[in-house]
Amino acid sequence: MSEELKISVESLRPALFEGWGKKQGGSVKTWKKRWFVLKDNRLWYFASKTAEEAKGFIELPPGTETRDVSQNKKFMFSINSRNTKGSRVFYIVTENSVDHATFFDAVRKVLNKSSPSSVPAAQSTTPVNVPKAENQFTLQGNNSSTGLSTSTQPVTSTIPPMADAVNIPNSLQPKCDGRKNINKIKAKISWLQVEGENVVEFWKYWMDSTPQSDALEVGQSIQFMLVVSGNTEKLSWRVFGPQGALIQNMVDFFWNVGAPDEEIDHLNNLGCQINPSEIGSWIDMSVMNGMDGGWFFKGDLVCDVIRDTADKCEYAERLITWAKEHGLNYLCQMGRDMGATPPRQSEFRFKLDGVISSRMDKVHSAFTTFGFPPIPVNIVEILTNLPPVYTYFYLCVIVSSEGFVKFVIIHFLLYKIY
Repeated sequence: MSEELKISVESLRPALFEGWGKKQGGSVKTWKKRWFVLKDNRLWYFASKTAEEAKGFIELPPGTETRDVSQNKKFMFSINSRNTKGSRVFYIVTENSVDHATFFDAVRKVLNKSSPSSVPAAQSTTPVNVPKAENQFTLQGNNSSTGLSTSTQPVTSTIPPMADAVNIPNSLQPKCDGRKNINKIKAKISWLQVEGENVVEFWKYWMDSTPQSDALEVGQSIQFMLVVSGNTEKLSWRVFGPQGALIQNMVDFFWNVGAPDEEIDHLNNLGCQINPSEIGSWIDMSVMNGMDGGWFFKGDLVCDVIRDTADKCEYAERLITWAKEHGLNYLCQMGRDMGATPPRQSEFRFKLDGVISSRMDKVHSAFTTFGFPPIPVNIVEILTNLPPVYTYFYLCVIVSSEGFVKFVIIHFLLYKIY
């Protein structure tokens, strides 16, 4: 870390301005929540209001321009300046109109004081168009987790027949509101009715991050899923859909529940690398107030992305080697938890094609290669006797820096109705 950044929030007081905001800047347009401190001709930013070291600073030399660009994004202004990375335009968003006016005016006063002949205040509100790349993965915004107990045993689940296998004309397809349905289900879970409980607040934060229907373009949809344990004491909630409709609020959710900065950066870097068309988030919870959360990407993902997603470890390399040896060069889904402390788990999902015997050979190989106990005979019989047609078969591998955590076999039958 640069010596210049070894400065605390406290040492900068009294300051011209202090407050929360989200900053965008750099070649990767990432939004990060920061505590800003304006002192002399530098706008410092920190991870928290009590931080002992700065994340960085924005120089405000004579000639720097600042503009109110709230017409592009609510409560946003820009600073065209330079710092240790060279000349850049920074965008800063505050939480409300009062903070926006106070922050913006404080920056303008510094610039007017340091350069009386600079651009007049009346011109500093000239609208500018903020570039928006259509195909760029951008995070706009901001889990501490105790988590549910982790199983090291293989798990098999069967998902009921898929309703979308039925061919129904668009004009006859019933429209459903996934958010309303999710709320109806939540109302049936007795231990989610106590207001103020951490797990209830956690659920609300997540639900607020799911998009409203007006955030979707024509033809787009959002999918919700809930997995419930037999005694209803453990719940797993999922939502996924188009990247553009989900990304901003999804990252805001992770910020709000305290996900580590490095994990949000990791998510951003992978998103820029892959630029997935579909993304999603998940939360797990239990009646004992256990909570966990994370994200996932869907699509045809090159197997080597395992190396970039998981923590650097031998287990990720072993998984890549095994997958390629068995012709599994692509993943259909990958994701990672956003827990506050390591080890963090990454999940990789392979779709197994071919006849049942070929699929089972790959499954048995994985269990043997990675040191899991054999699949119980009764489960093997069920899997080997599945109808070969309209059967989807997936192998999920969960890995951390400490080893292979869990293997999950997922299959469902797709019935076609004539």
